[in-house]
Amino acid sequence: MTLASVILEIGAPVTVENIELDEPLPNEVVVKVAACGLCHSDLTIMRGKMAGAVAPPAVLGHEVSGVVERVGSAVTEFVVGDHVVACNSRYCGKCPQCLDGFTNMCQNRRVVPRDRARLTLNGEPIAQLGNLGGFAETILVGEDSLVKVPDELPLDLAALLSCAVMTGAGSVMNGAQVKAGTTVAVFGCGGIGLNAIQAAKLSGARRIFAIDVAEDKLALAAEFGATDLIDARDGKTVENILAATGVGVDYSFECIGLPSAIEDAIAILRPGRTAYMVGVPATGREVKVPAQDMIFNGKQLKGVLMGANNFKRDIPILADLYLRGLLKLDELVGERIQLDQLNEAVVRMESGGVARSIVVF
Repeated sequence: MTLASVILEIGAPVTVENIELDEPLPNEVVVKVAACGLCHSDLTIMRGKMAGAVAPPAVLGHEVSGVVERVGSAVTEFVVGDHVVACNSRYCGKCPQCLDGFTNMCQNRRVVPRDRARLTLNGEPIAQLGNLGGFAETILVGEDSLVKVPDELPLDLAALLSCAVMTGAGSVMNGAQVKAGTTVAVFGCGGIGLNAIQAAKLSGARRIFAIDVAEDKLALAAEFGATDLIDARDGKTVENILAATGVGVDYSFECIGLPSAIEDAIAILRPGRTAYMVGVPATGREVKVPAQDMIFNGKQLKGVLMGANNFKRDIPILADLYLRGLLKLDELVGERIQLDQLNEAVVRMESGGVARSIVVF
């Protein structure tokens, strides 16, 4: 048995329940959870705005760190006591997507090869978001969902590497491969946007525009490396950035999932450049693409899923950058909460008042 925060139906608050974990199969691992970050995707799912992500009853949470407690008989990559991060970008390494280098879009990443549920409540199966379900004291996952991290990396911060950091930084480093001396614009200065900003700084961008409607988030953006702060409340974001640059920016990243911001991200591009959709819009939302601007100015719009990551490669790199003092993690944490405080944290997230809430155990 383990305590977990369970969503029983879309739109309802989560409740803390005692759930049962199945015995691990040969390739599975039991992890004692240390921390799990509250991601905007969790909120989107709770509000019924991300169709097909997971069906209730379910345990949400996919930004997870912890310590290996038990291993299946065929597990070779981990031993009891290892510090690990769990990620929902598991991959098989064999499908056409993996073989072409797109492991973050593995066509088998959602397939769990077992004939019974990992989690049950009163005998009924419970789903795991991303095959993880990190809002729980203990999780049962495949070894292909885990990566080892250094013991000296604080586990509450390590959880952030699983999604917020990897999505934001990966979109810059892997997806766009931002070059030194270029200009970058980042729409939204939450957990993902701040990491896109600091990755742009690490990549050598000479000018980084941070766009948001919250003064406190813009102040954080400056700490993370933004050179220009744009308050979007005046409705003149495009005008202001074009005036500041004269020609537009080399790269733009939309990190909040708002169609209007995606459209602005296209409008501020220099000819021949690309806007990247990083934030996930609600199901059914559409983006208006300016056809002539795209054609005559050779602009592109591209989606980037989870920072175009290979998480077993990228998370250790990000951990090393933090331990070397090159990557900010401590500053991302807005609050540390307990499992039974999750509903209140969701409300605060909706108001935009916290950079990142982390459930700690």
